[in-house]
Amino acid sequence: MKLSASNRTTPFMKLLLRSIAKWEQQVPQAPLPNRVQDYVSFPSRLLSTPVLYLMSLVDQDPPVTAAAEREAKSLEGRWAAIKERMEAIKTHQLKAFAHELRLAGRQPQFAPWHSGDTPPPRVANVGA
Repeated sequence: MKLSASNRTTPFMKLLLRSIAKWEQQVPQAPLPNRVQDYVSFPSRLLSTPVLYLMSLVDQDPPVTAAAEREAKSLEGRWAAIKERMEAIKTHQLKAFAHELRLAGRQPQFAPWHSGDTPPPRVANVGA
């Protein structure tokens, strides 16, 4: 029995969306609607929290401490791992989803996004 296009592509789409949503939980937060501000004391897994804290420490009179330099290198490493994870999602899961769409007789259409563009809505917010 041949699967319908929807039945064939849905598992790939769900896996892709779950992966992107999980990835988004680690990256800097997009501006909140209606100029709402996040609470500073709210626990956050976002990379932006430690980056902003480090910036507040080094945005003072010199010298920058060795501890701050080590923390900056650590944060750069965390960001590199986050970027690597997104590249893996694009390289493997997005390509698999596009392949399944083609097999189902549909042409995949992905909107390009470039650094400096207005960020697209977060996956978790799409359709909400």
